[in-house]
Order: sequence, then structure tokens, then C-alpha cells
Amino acid sequence: MKKPAVKKLLSILAILLLTTSCTTSGSKNFLEDTNESSSGYINNTENNASTISSSDRSFYPESEYSEFDLNTQISENAVHITLNGTSADSDTLLDIGEGYINITDGGDYVLSGNYSGQIIVSVTDENVHLILDGANIEYDMAPIYIKSAKNALITLADGTENTVTDSKNYTFAEGEDEPDAAIYSKDDLTINGNGTLTVNANYNIGIHSKDDLKIVSGTINVNSVGDAIKGKDSLIVKGGIININSNEDGLKSNNDSESEKGYVIIDGGIINVSAADDGIHAESWLVINDGNIVINKSYEGLEGKVIEINGGDIDV
Repeated sequence: MKKPAVKKLLSILAILLLTTSCTTSGSKNFLEDTNESSSGYINNTENNASTISSSDRSFYPESEYSEFDLNTQISENAVHITLNGTSADSDTLLDIGEGYINITDGGDYVLSGNYSGQIIVSVTDENVHLILDGANIEYDMAPIYIKSAKNALITLADGTENTVTDSKNYTFAEGEDEPDAAIYSKDDLTINGNGTLTVNANYNIGIHSKDDLKIVSGTINVNSVGDAIKGKDSLIVKGGIININSNEDGLKSNNDSESEKGYVIIDGGIINVSAADDGIHAESWLVINDGNIVINKSYEGLEGKVIEINGGDIDV
């Protein structure tokens, strides 16, 4: 893989000012070279940061949208699950117990109704497609817990309202500290559809993928005591409406052990963030290609080692 060129911060600033088509507001400088700024508009965390071009998406292939990422259809063989209190009924034999549903095979699963329990995905080398069709799921810890899957996809069915709510108290086995989110995935996770999802994260994170996290479409509201939406390796936003109220970071990717990871790419959508810490945080690169972004409240609005703005409307 060809390494991107190294440029000084002054060059980065010049590129940003010459190429961006975004509109901005704020009383501070457009780019501040400091790690300590509490009011800076944008925080670039290194003087000599590597730069990338968002037109060369081969540099970060995870940012491509696969056919699976874009799929909102329900297959003829989909399993329909009706949720009711701590129990559930299915039109196919599933591992369903008091307060839990354990999905062990790939395929499409349509969930509807009110549930006090946990949806667990434990699948090996197969894709799992969860369709939330008017589902309201509450559980003490990680109401949707994707332990394993080749890829996981959550579709918000057209016109539906869906909620996922956890509690303030999680109980872990000795030496464990995960899952730590209302929607938690150990593997790649994508969210799409034309419905609404509201996540109330009372313990820590709202939506958390330990790999890549993509938001393709839908209306997503996250109220969290920790970070709101977090993809460890990457966070990619194609579109949709995202509303965030967070006591920590709003949108975040935080892999700091692999130099090619920990990036955030925003290709579109409407994003409104109120955060106690960073509005949008990228451990490596933050690339904004389009979209309408409003950071209503934050400690630092946009933060990354490299910030590349190619378009969009940004108001901090």
C-alpha cells in the first residue's frame, strides 16, 4: 500500500482552506494546532500528520458500502419473532428462554413488539440481518448483543419507531468489562432503513462496534452517559439523520494501536451533536465529504490527527 505523503500543518491548513466547500461558524480559528484547546473549532492533534485523499478510498477499503450494507429487503425465508414481555414467539424453532433470544444461524430476523430481555447473536462465519419492525427492547445490559457474526446488519423498517434501553448497572464476570453498550457488536455492524431508532444508554455507550461501524440511513437518536456512537476501527456515515446527546464524545473511532485504523468518514446525512467532550473524534483521520453537521455543544468540535473537509455544511 502506498503511504500517504507527510506534510506540515501549515500545508494541511492551506489545503483545507482552498478545497473545502463547507460553511462554518464560530469565533475561533478554523484550525488550531493544540491538544489543550478547550474552545477551538477544530483540533488537529499532530504537527506532522499524514494526509490522505478521500478520493482514494482504496486507502481505507472498509469505507466502501457493500451490497449487504445497503440491503433493506426482507427475504422470503426470514424468521419472524413476536416480542411480549419477557417471552417471545417465533415461526421457526429458536433458542428462546425467559428474557433472552439466542440467534445461532445466519439469515434475516424480524423483531416486533415489546421485550424485557436480551437479543444475542452467536453466529460463525455467516451474515445476520436484524429487522426492527416496531421493536422496543429493554434489558439491564446490552439489550442487543452481537457476540459473533461474519457481518451484522440492523434495518429499521419503514415508518417504524424502535427503542433500545439499558440500565445503569451492568454485572460482569471477573476480569470482564464488556459488553459496554446498549447495542454492542464484536464484529462489523451496519445500520440502515427508513425507520427510527432511539437508544437510551444509561450505563455507558449507546452504539458500539469493536470493528467497523457504518450508518447508511434511518433516523437515529442516541442519549448516552458515555460515548454515543463508536466504531473502534472505523465509523462511516453515508446518510440518515443522527441526533446525539452525550456526556462524553458524540461520534467516535478510537483504535490507536493500528495506524490505518481509528478513522471517521462522513459522506452525508444530517448530524446534530450535543456532547460534553468531543463532537466528532477520530483517532487518526477525520474526512468530511458531505452532509449537514451541527455541533451544538462540545469541549472540542472536530478532532483528529488529520482533518480533511471536502464538502458539506458545518456549524460548531
